[in-house]
Amino acid sequence: MQYSRTLFNAEAAYSVGKNTISLRLKGGSNFGANMPYYDQLALGGFLNPSGYAYEQFRGNDMAFGSLVYYRQIALLTPPLGHGLYLGASLETGWLSDGDFGSLSTGKSIIISREAARYGGSLFFGSDTWIGLAFLVLGVTSTGESTIYVLIGRL
Repeated sequence: MQYSRTLFNAEAAYSVGKNTISLRLKGGSNFGANMPYYDQLALGGFLNPSGYAYEQFRGNDMAFGSLVYYRQIALLTPPLGHGLYLGASLETGWLSDGDFGSLSTGKSIIISREAARYGGSLFFGSDTWIGLAFLVLGVTSTGESTIYVLIGRL
């Protein structure tokens, strides 16, 4: 199977004192070809949009944007880490139909419908000697919610 795929990701952050605001934009396309499931563009999970399961939705074309605010509420002393943070996020993403061809029947199977999805989160985070750690409440515009416990990398 041959196809081309592109993914664009841009992020900017601005800090004043203990406050930081971050804007992230990303988008991608397969230029009209079907991609295998494992290579499709994905949405879902903390900050992608929050409230949904990790990579819950997949599609062949994608657009995404998020706005995140967080504030350092305490310093950690070395060797424990750097700081403790409270924050919130707003995210929106759009995916085209997520479909791929079935190997057994050759028919196209739709795994997620084209739609815009909205989410947000409230989170407590820390920058520790073992890496980043987060406790997150993610919510969606449809009323779904998810609690994330993340340790290590985002």
